[in-house]
Amino acid sequence: MRRLKQVKDRIAEYLAKLERRNFTGSIRLSFEAGVLVAASEANRHDFPVTPADGGRDIVSWLLAMAGDPAFYGALVFVFRQGSIESYSYSRSYRGEKLLGLLLEG
Repeated sequence: MRRLKQVKDRIAEYLAKLERRNFTGSIRLSFEAGVLVAASEANRHDFPVTPADGGRDIVSWLLAMAGDPAFYGALVFVFRQGSIESYSYSRSYRGEKLLGLLLEG
């Protein structure tokens, strides 16, 4: 549990560093079984996003979702001049989660 908090804190610091640098572009954080496995920066994005009206609260919510051991997918944060303007996430279902999803009524 302590390690998970350390990872979340480091991700939050990474995003804060981008804010301080006035970064403009998108960040994609990829997770497998709730573990961060890759981070990608891009100068643009080609996918639908949701406005980040919740500010830093949306970051906490998304990181909590991605930290679930059943989470396979990615979080995307779109920055404009150091502020998170919008976000997106994609989620894949595998194993028991997929089976449960397919069998739901």
